[in-house]
Amino acid sequence: MKAPLPERLIAILARERRAGAMQLRDVHALTLEERVEAGEAVKDLTIVSSGKDGYTLACPEFVARFRAGDTLYLGNGAAIDAGASVVFREYDPLRGLVLVDHDRFAASRALLQGGSGERLVLDRRDADFADRTIQAVRALFQSPTYVDARELLLGRASRTASVECVAGDDRARRQGLDPTQTEAFVAACSRPFAFVQGPPGAGKTRLAAAIIGAFVAAGRRVLVTAFTHRAVNNVLDAVARTDPAATIVKIGADRQFEGLDRTRVQPVPSARAWRDPGGPCVVGVTTHAAPGLLGQQFDLALVDEAGQVSLAHACAVLPLAKRLVCVGDHLQLPPLVIAEHRDPLARRSLFQHMHELYGSFLLSSTYRMNAELCEFPSRAFYEGRLVAAAANAGQRLRIDAAVSPILAPDPPAVIVPQHHRGARVMSNSEARLAADLVVEAVRGGVMPAEIAVIAPHRAHGNRIRALLRRALPDLRAEQLPVVDTVERLQGGERDLIVLSFAASDPHAVLGEAQFFFSPNRLNVSLTRARKKLIVLLSERLLDAYPDDPEALRGSDLLRRLWSALPKIEAPATATGA
Repeated sequence: MKAPLPERLIAILARERRAGAMQLRDVHALTLEERVEAGEAVKDLTIVSSGKDGYTLACPEFVARFRAGDTLYLGNGAAIDAGASVVFREYDPLRGLVLVDHDRFAASRALLQGGSGERLVLDRRDADFADRTIQAVRALFQSPTYVDARELLLGRASRTASVECVAGDDRARRQGLDPTQTEAFVAACSRPFAFVQGPPGAGKTRLAAAIIGAFVAAGRRVLVTAFTHRAVNNVLDAVARTDPAATIVKIGADRQFEGLDRTRVQPVPSARAWRDPGGPCVVGVTTHAAPGLLGQQFDLALVDEAGQVSLAHACAVLPLAKRLVCVGDHLQLPPLVIAEHRDPLARRSLFQHMHELYGSFLLSSTYRMNAELCEFPSRAFYEGRLVAAAANAGQRLRIDAAVSPILAPDPPAVIVPQHHRGARVMSNSEARLAADLVVEAVRGGVMPAEIAVIAPHRAHGNRIRALLRRALPDLRAEQLPVVDTVERLQGGERDLIVLSFAASDPHAVLGEAQFFFSPNRLNVSLTRARKKLIVLLSERLLDAYPDDPEALRGSDLLRRLWSALPKIEAPATATGA
């Protein structure tokens, strides 16, 4: 017999905590050079300035895997955990600067002094949010106050419970929403809960802003939450642009406001510091910080990118509002999991859970891909229901007619077969081809900002990035086309995408089959391009048959892709990896 749901969620959180601690211990056991090579440290930093918020650091080279909100040590790199506790904010490639915040929640440490010219190191630090999330899980399942939220999570809530209708399809039409967006909008405004599946480019952020605007116009308080600050900020920015009169608050450190107009969005340093203004408002907070709001009550909680929110983290959000709207897609990137779990709930997102219990509204038009690019993802992931909107269905890449047939506007999606052997995480010949195609596209008139290269592993991406720096010396580092993993590009789009798989050793990739053959990762990878998709792929990968059912499905999708797309050989085919 399975354990009760709260016990399962708490066990998952505990296992994630242990796995994170062990992973960090292994990283800290490496030498400084090994940590830098692995993307787990940045060296040779110097303090430019320091203040009440944090430090500004000069950075000669930045190749770390740090993301906004990651907790770090800033010190001399030797006694790692003796450094100052900071939170990564951003890397500014234009000025060669790294910005970090003081960590308000860490034990107090002596502040570093600027001006000495001492070479400093940023190292990864453990961020343990498990305790506050465990407390939220227990509160949801034990408090009589949260019975409605508990029933919703357990699949026992009524879809037809009586609630006030705050807006109808007339407002949706004034907002310019399409038919499926309108249907989802009306449901969100007239039902106790609604779940909206937003495939790539389907306008989910626009819909979210329209829903929030309707509740604010009706005098309601809205909570906006997501797993990342970037996702929260995207929704708040959309609300600010469409509803200039709305009172908007963002909970987070001063520098966690990327993409937000600070004159329109009021900063609040922490969840516990927020005070109810007593009127309609929009409050943004990540799911990590949401437990600090327990005891507050909003009229609506809107969860964006709900396909990346785990059930455990959802327990901190569900008690906070009378009504719930989840916008996401369980067929795109799932919740981040680092441990090995037998319990399937560990990888089950809030959106998938609710979709299977109550169903969802599918937004069926993509405003990103042209018709040809949309065809395979629609059939493979969305039962053929996703179609390109008329405005972008016929769009084509604009490029000099003298370029290679690989880069020609037609066909919009092609596979370039790779003939190297034995590559695992990097292929020099494939990296050269990817870089050559990007350089040719730039010289053919495609703006560098409209090109991206997706690589599954950092080593392969770093190699392509280095080749581009040498081949395009007139472009500053920040002007070069983006080269990154698909995780960093979810939500992003470009006119031209080069998808470089790199690997050509089927036995090696079986060791990471859940990652490499993830259907969700493949879906996101194939749906970033607006006008042209070039897939660099070795046919040898099609001989891999993973044991894991999901990975097996992903490998089958890769074989279907190989059969579906036209193939164009590169001008010169390399035989070595």
